[in-house]
Amino acid sequence: MPEPERWTSSMAQAWEYIVSAAKQGLGVTESLDEYRGGGGAIRTQDWSTLFHRTEGLTEASQTTLRMPADMYLPQRLYTETQYDWAQEYIAQVRITGKDENTGEWTSRWMTLEFDQTPTRGDLDSGIKDWLGNDSKGMAMLNFVLQEVDLYHRELPE
Repeated sequence: MPEPERWTSSMAQAWEYIVSAAKQGLGVTESLDEYRGGGGAIRTQDWSTLFHRTEGLTEASQTTLRMPADMYLPQRLYTETQYDWAQEYIAQVRITGKDENTGEWTSRWMTLEFDQTPTRGDLDSGIKDWLGNDSKGMAMLNFVLQEVDLYHRELPE
């Protein structure tokens, strides 16, 4: 997500909740009321600004999860960012599955990076590679892709 000109600690604390609320279909006012009801504190204008930045993320997740494996992820689904990731295309994904070591169901976020626009199948391959190589002891043979946030690195000249 491109950071707004002003980025306060209350905005940073609220961001993950805002993304989750938007993906669940909650509106700006309803989600803010729930956040404050749970003890969160943030200016109304800051909440509104951040909430509207999630609109592309929600569409990216819903569209990507329905795509066939051989289809390239459309450019319109990417949020432009100036964060200096190693590769140009970034997918932050949440998977859920059964950890074969513990027998427990778990969810995990991971970041996948690509040097060109990936296909839906590239996401699955990247997840499998990560689980096979860098899973920090997690052995998940079967997983379900639950959420996807897509970013395109656009570095300033």
